[in-house]
Amino acid sequence: MTGLPIFPLESVLAEALASGESVSVYCYLPFGIVRGALAPLESDDSSPSGADADAPALMIELRDAVVEHYSNHLPTGRYDRLLLRIGDISGCVLLKA
Repeated sequence: MTGLPIFPLESVLAEALASGESVSVYCYLPFGIVRGALAPLESDDSSPSGADADAPALMIELRDAVVEHYSNHLPTGRYDRLLLRIGDISGCVLLKA
């Protein structure tokens, strides 16, 4: 197929954060669906050491996150802050408020 736009997830999420608008996110992961509000990552002063010190972890932070497992589609967990590895996300929906 030609002519279909391909957007790297990292770029789309970075653009959504840079807009400064409130963005709700639905992420599809191997264990279920996670929804919440996209938030900028708060960095801490602890930095990794060793071979992976130069490789940044591609993560997103969701606030007021709800996890729904595929087995029953009922909310099974609620979290004030939840970090997700971008590499684990198989699909994503962004909704601007």
